Formats: sequence, structure tokens, C-alpha cells
Amino acid sequence: MKVTRFVPVLATFSLLVAVLALPARAQDAPVDLQKALAQLQQMQQGAPKADPVDFRELKKLLPEELLGLPRTSVSGSKSGMMGMKVSMAEADYGKGPRTIHVTIMDAAGTPLGAAAGWSMLGEGYEQETDDGWERVRTVGGHLLHESWSKDDRVSTADMVIGNRFIVSIELTGGQPGDALKALQQVDVNALAEMAARDKK
Repeated sequence: MKVTRFVPVLATFSLLVAVLALPARAQDAPVDLQKALAQLQQMQQGAPKADPVDFRELKKLLPEELLGLPRTSVSGSKSGMMGMKVSMAEADYGKGPRTIHVTIMDAAGTPLGAAAGWSMLGEGYEQETDDGWERVRTVGGHLLHESWSKDDRVSTADMVIGNRFIVSIELTGGQPGDALKALQQVDVNALAEMAARDKK
């Protein structure tokens, strides 16, 4: 089953750079390309204006253990391009064949729709195949994307918090819904408080 995953930041930047760097004669380009350019420019104009939090603050929200699995690595970074700023923290957990990868991204100053492509599917989206399923719904007031792939036993859960933060979990070697259980052990309330604080 093809899953609409969260788009890596560098890929998003690359796409924006490639489109916005087109020559002035882009008006002669196909209609679809013109629409894509207009959408990207509109998304950038509507992006949050706050600066992203220090990635070290995001790293503190990554537990030392998830679903009984020890944390094996943790990292953080901050980047910016064309007025877009992103702060990110990542961690890996594992023991044997069961592994978890967690990403917390502060998308302040970045078009959120580009950073979380699955959010464009909208609440209520569902897809099911012989290999698994995918759905988008709201949990606790936050937009949540979940998927399950039977063949490789991969469970994913991605959540948008405060229209700014994205928590992304990928769990391998588990069961359906395991990624959401792991996400529930991440302090999303702290992220919601950060988003609310910066709106004041």
C-alpha cells in the first residue's frame, strides 16, 4: 500500500527552490505548472510568522523509552531557506527487530501543507487494501494520520499540533495502531502549549 508520508524538509525546500527559481517566462509553462507555482506562493504567504523553538527544547520531549524500547540515538537541527525556518529533533528506539523512529518538527515559517503532505487529504480520509490501511482523523483536537502495512509490518502515526508542530512516528515489527500508542507517550500537550504561547 502506498502511504502519503510526511515530506522531509529538505525535499520541501528543494521543490520550492526549483519552482520559484523558474525564469520569468514561466507564464508560458503548462497550466498545471502555473497552478503549482501559485499554490506554493500562496502557502508561503499564509505560513506562520513565529520563529521555531530551539531544537534542544524539542529533544527534551523525546522519551528515553517508548513502548518498552530503549532510545538508541537522538539528534536535533535547525535550518532555514527563502524565509522558511524549521527546527527538528529525532530519535531512534529499538531492541531486536522492533524499532521506532520519531521526529518532532516545528514548522513555524513553513507552509504546513508542504511539510505534511498527508494533511492535504483532509479529515475523514480512509483507504484500505489487502496490504493495509490509511486514514486521517482528529484526536484530542489534533489532526492525525495513521497507516498500517502488513507486508513489512510498519505502523505509522503523524500528528499536527497547533497548526505548527508535526510529530511523526514510524514503528517497524509491530502491530496495527502501535505507532499511535508510541505517539501517546510523547508530550504533545507541551507542544500545544508552545504553539498557544507564541500566538499571544
